[in-house]
Amino acid sequence: GWLAGAMLDVAWGKWGIHPEAVYSRNSFNISGADGRLKINQIDVPVLLSYNVLGVLKLQAGPRFCVMDNAGGCSNNVDWHIKTPTMGYAIGVEGSLGRISLSARYNGAINRTDVWGFSTGKNKNSNIQLCVGYYF
Repeated sequence: GWLAGAMLDVAWGKWGIHPEAVYSRNSFNISGADGRLKINQIDVPVLLSYNVLGVLKLQAGPRFCVMDNAGGCSNNVDWHIKTPTMGYAIGVEGSLGRISLSARYNGAINRTDVWGFSTGKNKNSNIQLCVGYYF
């Protein structure tokens, strides 16, 4: 998939806050079923940042996610996900001047619901690799 958004870095010494607003589009195969699920979502992570080496930051914090448009079809059943989820993000960011390179794991705390029915142990989690630019 792909993602686009805006980010901000507010630092006090080695510590800082790194809020973002990110729109992403993902798709994946559904395990054990003949189908594919597509997810368009808006993520708002608010990360605590710790500067390790001047150009390298460790980041972790809560992530709020709203599914803009999520759905698909498996075994002739249409799926539509509409409920917001809360999760966490943990990762690392490196900076070269105004260019930012980051790798992050986004995990979900609560299960993803489909039409209000629990989908068991299914959670919306992913790994993001990003290139950014600070204005």
